[in-house]
Amino acid sequence: MLTIDLKSAFYGNKQVLADVGFKIQPGQLVAILGDNGSGKTTLLKSIAGVHKTWQGKCQWDDKDLEALPLLERASAIAYLSQTTQSNFPFQVREIITLARFRFREDSKTRDRMVLKAAEQFAVSDLLERRANELSGGEQQRVMLARVFAQESAVALLDEPTAHLDLSHRLAVFQSFRKLCGQGISILCATHDLDASLEYADQLLLLQKGKPIDFGPVDEVVDRNGLTQLFRNAPVEWKRNPFSKRPQVVIHSSYEEKR
Repeated sequence: MLTIDLKSAFYGNKQVLADVGFKIQPGQLVAILGDNGSGKTTLLKSIAGVHKTWQGKCQWDDKDLEALPLLERASAIAYLSQTTQSNFPFQVREIITLARFRFREDSKTRDRMVLKAAEQFAVSDLLERRANELSGGEQQRVMLARVFAQESAVALLDEPTAHLDLSHRLAVFQSFRKLCGQGISILCATHDLDASLEYADQLLLLQKGKPIDFGPVDEVVDRNGLTQLFRNAPVEWKRNPFSKRPQVVIHSSYEEKR
């Protein structure tokens, strides 16, 4: 279980997060939603140990993440940053293989796990390609494959569906659900509201660096948390006629409703 009790986070003298606390159970998919500058990326960076100027606790199975040795930390969390573009001519196979650094394994086992991750995110046909020759969407899927090739208990993902077309975007979230079914926990910061409502177990809503709601998707919608978060957007919350999950419906008279 991942337990977060983040009292504050700063950039210089500017406080960007305050009193963010929640728990993620094994196998849960939690989507962090919020407008630009709400603190989503800083939260993930703080948990991952990339951003250092914060106060509080981040624990995995009652162990302080900051205090864990590197290899044990790698078994606990994997992190996908918002910027994933590669300008170096590494092969896709090499990039994904980097995620296997914590394992003592023979080359046959390593190659099998790399291929498994590549197939999970539909990049097995790109393994011999150079990363700097790929499109933005292809690079994004390669980086997702690398994250999950690490086989960590928790994946921290910042905008995991950036650059992806509709079919790949939905396929990625379907892969997330399968991985959660294997016990992996996923915490992702995203602007992908449709997919979050359809696939996430829980939502964390951030506004101006503070949480305004956290809980199961249906409960957050019923408490009008999303209405508060996106109060200036011309949308309504309906039910998907197929899954019965909440969905966002956009009004066509955008300028008029603003």
